[in-house]
Amino acid sequence: MASLPLFSTGPIAAAEEAAAAVLRSGHIASGPNVEAFRAALGEAIDNPTVVTTSDMSMAITIALRMIGVGPGAEVIASPFACLSTNAPMALTGARIRWADIDPAN
Repeated sequence: MASLPLFSTGPIAAAEEAAAAVLRSGHIASGPNVEAFRAALGEAIDNPTVVTTSDMSMAITIALRMIGVGPGAEVIASPFACLSTNAPMALTGARIRWADIDPAN
C-alpha cells in the first residue's frame, strides 16, 4: 500500500528566502509584504475586502464583533482551547459557556 504524506517537512529554499526577507525588512505584522499577501489572497478567493491581522486573537475579536457578540451575549467554547482562542470572547464582554463532551458534567 502506497503512503500519501499530508505535508513535507523538508526545507523549501524559496520559502526560506521569503521568510528571511520578511524578517530582514523589519515589517513583520504590517508593511509591503503584508499588503502584497492581502492583495494576493483577496484575488485568489475573489474577495477584494480581505483583512489581515497580526495574530489569531485579533482575527477572532474582529469576527466576534462583526457578528454582534458583546455584553449580554453568550459564547459556547471549549475549556480545552488555548488562551488566544478564549481571551477574545471575554474581551467582547460576552459570557463564555464552557461546553463539555461528557453529558454527566
